[in-house]
This record gives sequence, structure tokens and C-alpha cells, in this order.
Amino acid sequence: MASRSSTRSTGATRGAKRPSRTRKTAGSAAKPTMQRPSSGISRIDQPSRRTHGYFVRLDYRKTPAGYRPRLTSFFGDATHGGRKAAWQAAETWLAKMRKTLKKKSAA
Repeated sequence: MASRSSTRSTGATRGAKRPSRTRKTAGSAAKPTMQRPSSGISRIDQPSRRTHGYFVRLDYRKTPAGYRPRLTSFFGDATHGGRKAAWQAAETWLAKMRKTLKKKSAA
């Protein structure tokens, strides 16, 4: 019966360092893009109703019917002059509202 060595063979990757698989935390999140907007921003494309834009929800609260967003806003492509401008307006509004809510909760 052949005895096995207690060390494993790593083959072609011997000596090579494996990339770390660390998770990103909320504080180290990547900068928002149009393809990956900030948390709370959703893209709506509904051709049947001719609705195209970004919908923003912020600060959820409990109601008798369940949890509902306290603040909502819609930023339409046509109103803001295109998809990119609507996304930028949504990001700006979201940042402003988060700052406002932070001030109110601190007071």
C-alpha cells in the first residue's frame, strides 16, 4: 500500500499568491454609475406607458399596511433632458435628502 504525503500538491499555482476575497463594506462601496446607481435608486423603463426614468425611495417607515418609503421622487428622462441628466438629478436629490435627514435626526 502506497503512503500519501501529508502536503497537498498545488500544481501550476505553486508559489503564486491567490487574490484575496474580501467583501466590500458599505463604507468602501464603489462610486455610483448609471449602470449601478446608489442604493434607493431604481431605473424604470416601461414603453407601454411611455415611462422612462429613475425612481428614488428613501427612509422607510412602518404603516398599518406594511413598510412604506417616507420620501419618494421620480426623475424622468424627458423632463431632465436625457437618461444621464435624470440619473445625475436623482443622485443629487438623494444626497441632499440624506443630508437633511441626518441633520434632523441629530437635532
